[in-house]
Amino acid sequence: MTTPLLESSPHSSAHGGAEQSAPVSRNVSWFDDALLLGIMAALAGCGLIYEYLLSHYAGRILGALEAAIYTMIGLMIVSMGVGAFAARKIKCAFTGFAMLELTVALCGSFAIIITAAVIGFGQQLPLAIANTLGLPPDHIPNGGFIASLQTLSEYLPYVWGVLLGLMIGMEIPLIARVRQSLSDAHLLHNAGTIYGADYIGAGIGAAIWVGFMLAIDIQLAAALTASVNLLAGLVFIWRFWTQIRHVKLLLVGHIIASVVIGLLAVKGYELGTAL
Repeated sequence: MTTPLLESSPHSSAHGGAEQSAPVSRNVSWFDDALLLGIMAALAGCGLIYEYLLSHYAGRILGALEAAIYTMIGLMIVSMGVGAFAARKIKCAFTGFAMLELTVALCGSFAIIITAAVIGFGQQLPLAIANTLGLPPDHIPNGGFIASLQTLSEYLPYVWGVLLGLMIGMEIPLIARVRQSLSDAHLLHNAGTIYGADYIGAGIGAAIWVGFMLAIDIQLAAALTASVNLLAGLVFIWRFWTQIRHVKLLLVGHIIASVVIGLLAVKGYELGTAL
């Protein structure tokens, strides 16, 4: 009764050994890990600079610098928390992150110039109408649509702050999901590692803002910060090309955005030099 078992054992060991061996687990390579953590640190610095930049500009507009700074920081922190929850709705972390950085770069670069345009339009339009119609100074039109435009200009920096805060809050969950998806095993301290890179990057961003960006034109500072977001998105697309959906369309979007942001940076530099 034992003979068939003894005869079949060499056959099973010769042909079934490969099938019975455990599959090789996939881990995050040191290059991908360093790349993702470096991207996270750079984006954290950008996020803090956007926070300072918008609060500083809002203070200059509203004439109440301290109140504007505290309000902007509070709004952006809350918005980042909401954005972290909203990141769960993004199905593909790779595609979502690439699209996110393109959107952040565009919003960050256009926030200041659009706000300045709305403010300038709201202030100059009544004067243009009065000069065209020959109205006296006490009859300058400041009601209706013009009043709404002037009110909008006071709250527009906070609108940009909430919008950017929502998107910045999505970055950490998406990077954590990308990092985990590159490994078959559960990554220990994944959140702690990501947050460590985030905090260090934020500190570097604060130093860059105080030591360099406070002395340059604010539109140039916004364009330079947005260019880092765009560069992070391009590097991410280059490394994870096969995992990203609609990757060619996203690449074209990044290239077009780089040209636009470059033009905004040049105009900001020219304005800063003229002033």
